Amino acid sequence: MASAKAALQMCLDLGQRLDDPNSLTLIQPLVGIAIQRTGLEAMAAAAPDAEAAQAIQKRLNDLNQERAGIKALVVAQPIESWLPTAPPEDINAYFDRMRLFGEQRALQWLANRR
Repeated sequence: MASAKAALQMCLDLGQRLDDPNSLTLIQPLVGIAIQRTGLEAMAAAAPDAEAAQAIQKRLNDLNQERAGIKALVVAQPIESWLPTAPPEDINAYFDRMRLFGEQRALQWLANRR
């Protein structure tokens, strides 16, 4: 049982490290969310009481909301359709922001510009 708990904790720790809004790519936080969800779902199945199960479910709901927010941002800002019509200075600014602050923050900047 102790080994199982340690493995689940390592899973959650890895997922939390990857789930960084300052990462340069969008895939990194999405992978972190997926890893955390997998660990939390395993923990929920073995929850000792209803209170622990509720806390786990709340964290799962938070992760699902975070994932949905990232997906909504990507859908709302389709880069493929924006790039051909964007002014060159906006394209440069977008890619500069992406390099400096990461893809998620660059998409948020683009959403605020529109």
